[in-house]
Amino acid sequence: MKETITPEPLPPKSAPLVRVAAPPPPQIQVVAYAGPAPAVAASDSGLSATVRTMGIIAISLMLIAFIPCLGWLNYLNLTFSFITVILSIVALASAKTDSARGSAVIGLALVVVAISLGVGRLIIGGGCL
Repeated sequence: MKETITPEPLPPKSAPLVRVAAPPPPQIQVVAYAGPAPAVAASDSGLSATVRTMGIIAISLMLIAFIPCLGWLNYLNLTFSFITVILSIVALASAKTDSARGSAVIGLALVVVAISLGVGRLIIGGGCL
């Protein structure tokens, strides 16, 4: 008879001992965020705001002078407007901010319109109508 050899049971395999290192702490990335600059109230310089106001007054006087029999008002308006042109040139030269420069340009543009339409009205009406 044949002898049967029964295999010996193998000892259970043990897992190799592996030491797992603790995971590294999470990296914290610091990001410097530059937010928008705080809103600062931009104030016009006194001269540029004055020139803008004088330009509005010059346009208003020019519109009043279009009324019949009030054409003589253009003579006063032209004097006022030429003074405003000189002040607006000074305001443009001394403006430090864009808003001050913008106010001076607005005043100058209004005065130039008032001068041109006022002179045209004086030419058409002969100065008194």
